[in-house]
Amino acid sequence: MGAISNIQKALDKALKQFGVDNSINIALDNIDAPTDTNTPFLASRQINVAVETADLGTSDARSGFYQIDIYYASHTGTPPFNKMADLLNATFKSGACFYHNGVCVSIDSCEPTQILINNGWGVLPLNINWSSYTARL
Repeated sequence: MGAISNIQKALDKALKQFGVDNSINIALDNIDAPTDTNTPFLASRQINVAVETADLGTSDARSGFYQIDIYYASHTGTPPFNKMADLLNATFKSGACFYHNGVCVSIDSCEPTQILINNGWGVLPLNINWSSYTARL
């Protein structure tokens, strides 16, 4: 499994466990999400940004962000969004590290944006900035 897959798996595993621990549905990147606005859920997207040579060419320094969109019905107001953003921030807090196949993905920051309204859903994107060192390919 390659570096990009290991990074995404580490973050996906953490989000899936968060869903179990907090009784909320999880829709991973490119996998069907609930369509009924009575079913809140979280959706993820992995965006890789930079790959730079590190350690005299033996490893790569990678960075990017993992976006988690918080979905609730558009008429629920801000309290459920804020509560879920706080819970996610407690899990994906600065300094946290998530692992898969020996790759550590370190969280640099967790930044909520603004609630958007789309097809009966309110959506709050949460950008989780990460960095990782992986074996040079």
